[in-house]
Amino acid sequence: MGKVGAAFNKMADSLQDTVKQMQWAGIQLTTSTEEIAATAQQQENTVLEQELAIKKIAGTVKNLTDTTKDFAQTMKTISAGAEKTSSFANSGKEGLNQMEKRCDTSCKQLLILLLNWLF
Repeated sequence: MGKVGAAFNKMADSLQDTVKQMQWAGIQLTTSTEEIAATAQQQENTVLEQELAIKKIAGTVKNLTDTTKDFAQTMKTISAGAEKTSSFANSGKEGLNQMEKRCDTSCKQLLILLLNWLF
């Protein structure tokens, strides 16, 4: 019976060691799970920050696009005004050229009349 008792004690010790190892493994598993959960939380926070940053960038791009469209429209308006101004300037120049020709002709005729009258 002594051998059976010794074997039983050895089995109880072995079982106790196995339970301690399982407890230790449970603690390690709990610690690892907590670390994984913390890492997952950090990743979630990072993703949320990136999402906010992307939304801000998208808003900025939209604002730039709107500003660019407004600028392009303003440039079209300015260009149309410049074309009208150029057209008016050309018409004015033609009018001045015609006036100069008429004055030149009239002045010559007047000079001829004066010379004829004087002599």
